[in-house]
Amino acid sequence: MNCSCDEVLAMLHAFVDDEADESQCAQIRAHMAECAECDEIVVSQRSFKALLARACGCEEAPPSLRERVSMTRIRVEVTNAVPDDRRPDDGSSSPDDGPC
Repeated sequence: MNCSCDEVLAMLHAFVDDEADESQCAQIRAHMAECAECDEIVVSQRSFKALLARACGCEEAPPSLRERVSMTRIRVEVTNAVPDDRRPDDGSSSPDDGPC
């Protein structure tokens, strides 16, 4: 199934950064084959990314930062996967029993 221009734009950065999954990539490529405007946007973003990489030297993030980002991402994914009613009460919110 082909996606819309809005869907392509929503997935643009993940696609250009090679972070989109194969299904998203296939949808975007199919759309780009039919939509010259979106194709031009993707080409432009890739050119800009390459220019920026040349100008900035493409330094990699330090391993400690990459590890922190990875752990934060995993923590968010796990937290979002647990339904609200199954999460432990950390005491940060009070029940709606009326006024204190």
